[in-house]
Amino acid sequence: MTTTDSTACMLTPTTTADRGTDSIDGAAMLKRFDGDAALLREIAELFLEDCPKRRAALRDALACYDSKALELVAHSIRGSAGIFGATAAADGALKVELMARAGDLASVADAVADMEVEVTRLLLVLRQLVPDPSSLETKNGEAGAREAR
Repeated sequence: MTTTDSTACMLTPTTTADRGTDSIDGAAMLKRFDGDAALLREIAELFLEDCPKRRAALRDALACYDSKALELVAHSIRGSAGIFGATAAADGALKVELMARAGDLASVADAVADMEVEVTRLLLVLRQLVPDPSSLETKNGEAGAREAR
């Protein structure tokens, strides 16, 4: 089995049967990165590191009824989810983004909750690929040293 094949297998979610939304297709995700498993892992690490900050900012914007901040954070999450082909998460973020842009904050909390479920599913799949996000510093240091050569 090649690295590409093993990465695709690792990315196949095991909970698709109980989901009403689309699954995250590991093979398609890898294809989005031209079969470069190392690049996929690197981008996944960055997302895993950044996503908790974005989710906190999303909750803060919701709590403060800040439609502009909510729109911007949802847009950011949508773009990141789209990179991985996580259409349910990206669609959920788009819904939040459009509701915030329209100033529809009365019902946006439900849309945020739905989007959070899909983002969590994406995170679970990515954690299969990158089991220890705390290793990011070491790997980035090594990558920087390789690039300097």
